[in-house]
Amino acid sequence: MKRILCVPIIAVIMLTFFGCERVIVTPQDELTSTSWETVTESGIRGKLDFSADSASFSVITATGDELAFISGALAVDRERFFITDTNLCKTYVFSYEVFTDRAVISHMGSTLTFERVTHATQP
Repeated sequence: MKRILCVPIIAVIMLTFFGCERVIVTPQDELTSTSWETVTESGIRGKLDFSADSASFSVITATGDELAFISGALAVDRERFFITDTNLCKTYVFSYEVFTDRAVISHMGSTLTFERVTHATQP
């Protein structure tokens, strides 16, 4: 009886701790599994966030002026991602390459290198 009861309990414990881990298999998984940030030498800051089926991309100058803010529905393939802003009825196309610690994002001839946002854990 003890053996029969232990198997389901162990299975529940394993699913609790390991069942919610996201598996990264493709470049699009790597890109959309985290947030990305950049700061250029001229002080321009950029941020790229993904959440479920949506994304937001923002670029802000060193003086705090917003150069671009794009937010909307997300579609991703192996080389590009698309953000569709339903308010403007426009789809923006970005090319990307993902590396271990950075992502190179291109849009309309401009390229920025973003670093992975790491969230510090509290002790």
